[in-house]
Amino acid sequence: MSEGRQRALTTPAMTSDMESTPNVHSVNIFAAPNSGTNEHSLFLRLPVDVICEVYRAVAAIIPPRRTRIRSKARHTTEYLNLGWIILTHICRRLRSIGLEMHTLWANDLCYLPRAFDTILERAGRAPLRFLALPSSDYWGMFDRMYKVLPRIGSLDVFTPDYLADVQRVERFLRALGELPLPNLISISFNIFSHQEYKNVEIQLHAPSLRFFQIEGLFVPFIAPNLQSLDV
Repeated sequence: MSEGRQRALTTPAMTSDMESTPNVHSVNIFAAPNSGTNEHSLFLRLPVDVICEVYRAVAAIIPPRRTRIRSKARHTTEYLNLGWIILTHICRRLRSIGLEMHTLWANDLCYLPRAFDTILERAGRAPLRFLALPSSDYWGMFDRMYKVLPRIGSLDVFTPDYLADVQRVERFLRALGELPLPNLISISFNIFSHQEYKNVEIQLHAPSLRFFQIEGLFVPFIAPNLQSLDV
């Protein structure tokens, strides 16, 4: 990737994750909206379904990401890579189409924590993917997740020992046992801890669950439609 394009895709994080506007003039595959070039006008004349496929292809290759870089002076700067969301910043037509790509927003719900509510709104009614990876806002993401747990279709949780706060893990497990999970199709649990969880006795009910991968802490479950189990 060229230096110019890298700058276009990666910008320092601002007050809100969705407020960072990359320098789209450096992206080679899309000319600037007012450039008057044939490439730009021809692309925008493509049918909506073709542009949707472009969105899906870019989302599969370049999801949004956050990166922290520490300088020699030990100052940490957080950079935001908007990934495929950059397409919604190029022009009005791409933005209007992108905002209707509900599944893409639903799949990337957790990559931009401070934009959680905005992305949730743009996900529409699509089943959500909750991806919990180690970060500074790790348990804060769980607090947001509890509000939408019945809507989650894919649940991926990786909790290393240094993040395994007993009370928070127990709260998470209780929520799974108490709330309905009608849309949950896939689960991946990797919960590790040297401590014991004694205050939780749950049984996960997931009638639509098909794929279950679990390592570390075991969670009893009922899943009549399960197709794959990896323990």
